[in-house]
Amino acid sequence: MEKTWASRTYVSRSEIVVDEIKNFIIKNKLKPGDSLPSEISLCELFGVSRASVREALKTLSTLDIVQVKHGKGAVVGAMSLQPVAQALAFRAAISPDHNLKVLQEVVQLRRLVDRAMAPIVCARMKGTEQPFLMQLVTEMSEAASLGNLYLEQDRAFHATILEIAGNELVAKLLTSLWEVHMSALPQTAVTKKGNLDTAAAHQKILAAAIAGDEAEYIRQIDHHYDPLEATLNSLVAKVH
Repeated sequence: MEKTWASRTYVSRSEIVVDEIKNFIIKNKLKPGDSLPSEISLCELFGVSRASVREALKTLSTLDIVQVKHGKGAVVGAMSLQPVAQALAFRAAISPDHNLKVLQEVVQLRRLVDRAMAPIVCARMKGTEQPFLMQLVTEMSEAASLGNLYLEQDRAFHATILEIAGNELVAKLLTSLWEVHMSALPQTAVTKKGNLDTAAAHQKILAAAIAGDEAEYIRQIDHHYDPLEATLNSLVAKVH
């Protein structure tokens, strides 16, 4: 009986320390990479045991709020959406049926966000030269013509456009969604024609953004996602 009570008390204290450390970061306006006080200092600051502090740091580390560097102590983490991506990827891996459903939802969300960002993207990119993005599109076309995938170029293309748009949160969100998308990709059959069409869609998306043509940009976003979503809808229907 005492053991059960002690366990509950310990967990409760650890959770309290998690909140205390988050409040400490906020109150002191710490940024990613800034150092946190040592474990001993945190113990004294919050009046708890070293075990509670370590457990709290471990929890915050899994959330990417804190990064523990061996020999250097803890620093404020990048606070990315990586934990969300990992959770979704694991959810997708539970079963082929669930995998397809998660991928279907991820593709729908990616499309919605890309469409919503159209005004900002077109305004920022209108009349600009984008040699890096153009190079990525060329590499996609070359890979597709050889029957190869171009996953890294695809990721870099979308990430770069969102960086130009200047919305860091959306960029992190879509990067996380892209990672989930890639983790579930083996469930879908990718044809050479599909690869070629997708590469061409990226080129047209880029051209529309540089032209500042919001309507055309959205149209090409839809052309990019339509085939994939149709394939997923078909696969989900077969499973059910």
